[in-house]
Amino acid sequence: MKIKRGKKQRKSGAHNRGNVDAASQKDALYHQEKFVKKIQKQKFLENKEKELARQPHCLVIHRGDVGKYVKGLESDLRNLMEPNTAKNLKILKRNNIKDFIVNGAVLGVTNMMVLTSSDASLQLRMMRFSQGPTLTFKVKQYSLARHVVNCQKRPVATDKLFKASPLVVMNGFGDGEKKHLALVQTFMQNMFPSINVDTIQLANIKRCLVVSYNDETDEVEFRHYAIRVVASGLNKSVKKLMQAEKTMGKNIPNLSTYKDISDYFLKWVIHKLREIPI
Repeated sequence: MKIKRGKKQRKSGAHNRGNVDAASQKDALYHQEKFVKKIQKQKFLENKEKELARQPHCLVIHRGDVGKYVKGLESDLRNLMEPNTAKNLKILKRNNIKDFIVNGAVLGVTNMMVLTSSDASLQLRMMRFSQGPTLTFKVKQYSLARHVVNCQKRPVATDKLFKASPLVVMNGFGDGEKKHLALVQTFMQNMFPSINVDTIQLANIKRCLVVSYNDETDEVEFRHYAIRVVASGLNKSVKKLMQAEKTMGKNIPNLSTYKDISDYFLKWVIHKLREIPI
């Protein structure tokens, strides 16, 4: 009886050692995968920081005594330059432009926009660190974003608008005889990050900046739009189904009155044919 008991003890001990080895292997694999994921995450963050450092950054400030509307324009320009700007930058009276240039260069700032107001006019200066050039514009008229939103029936208001830089569209700067227009075009394009057509996702583009030059009046017009990607060439039936997919099935059209799905799609075609005069 003693010999049999000893054999049983040896068998159970070997079985326990096998379970311990399997558990230790699983723990080693788990820690190894965790370590690999940690390294990948660090490399991703490092590459993201390097890419962010290469992108242009801009400060928007005002100098002198300005009214509340000019400060509102300053806030709108900061929203335009999002996310590569200091949105909550506080300006003290003792600060001068040299302070922003010196400290901004250390922080990786490449551009600065300065608003100055006088009894005669409102001026906007765009500077490039550290050796220029500097563009000076006389602001003839402007509209604040909150005034435009108040006039809209369905204003677009979401935090996702300012998570990515806007798409820049230049119009009317193709005159080769006027070299200063080429300078303005290059300056404007370099104020925003470049877009890679092969890797860009259309869903991430939420805003568009249209800069137009009027040759007759010799004026430059800035327009800031909120945009979205919409499928084109679809009838109302298909659009309703696509909208129901985006809203997680909350607005699914009622298909119980149709014998076949084709009847639902052909309904709008028949309706259009009836409107065409013969």
